[in-house]
Amino acid sequence: VPVRKEREAIAFVLEFGAALHRVGTPAHRLEAAMEKVSKLLGLEAQIFSTPTSIMAGFGPLGAQTTSLIRLDPGNVDLGRLARVDEIANAVLDRSVSVATGAAALRGIMAAPNAVSSPTMLLAHAVASGTGAQFFGGGPKEMVVGAGLGLLVGGLELAMTVGPVPSVSVFVPAAAAMVAFVAALASSVWDGVSSHVLVLAGVLPLLPGLTLTTALTEVATKHLTSGTARLTSAGLIFVQLAFGVAFAARLGSYFAVAGP
Repeated sequence: VPVRKEREAIAFVLEFGAALHRVGTPAHRLEAAMEKVSKLLGLEAQIFSTPTSIMAGFGPLGAQTTSLIRLDPGNVDLGRLARVDEIANAVLDRSVSVATGAAALRGIMAAPNAVSSPTMLLAHAVASGTGAQFFGGGPKEMVVGAGLGLLVGGLELAMTVGPVPSVSVFVPAAAAMVAFVAALASSVWDGVSSHVLVLAGVLPLLPGLTLTTALTEVATKHLTSGTARLTSAGLIFVQLAFGVAFAARLGSYFAVAGP
């Protein structure tokens, strides 16, 4: 019986860690939370987290049970995070068994995203429209910027949420689309700045939170995770630059040929 309870406790800790990882929890918080829950459940644990995996060893050194979980880099989801915390607290309060808690965590992560597609499109439009004003644009840039935000959001839904996700090419494709439309808009609409439109259009694509999390992890001495996130953020900037440069060059030919 103790062995069975220990296995159930380990399974819950792993489900708990995987859930935290999928909602975008930084490495230092994830490892601390898993170790705290393990201790409260009577487990001795050593946790190591990266943006794409969790490694956990349970038991004394020399006789550990080691587990490896492969995961995709998570996106921040505060709604799911709150529900994960509720389940963890219920298990620690003994009001819910560890087996039931593990099943509940799997259900939370399997549930569809609470943010609807129209809400996501609206958020992109508002971010790009207000970004145009922030970067010095006027009413024209704000209108076109909001339209660019809608295009970026629509492309994200088509490329990353469809039956065959194309996450790897989404960022350069979106940046190219923004730069191309911005070049055309500035050529047919007097007084519209293509530079402001490009900045506003790519605003939702900037890895600001990824960069902030990476610097926090480096500052807390979680160097493996922090360096990996910094590399990921840098790659996104390179993809943005490539997409903008390619489409701006292509759009310049249409601008010359246009009215």
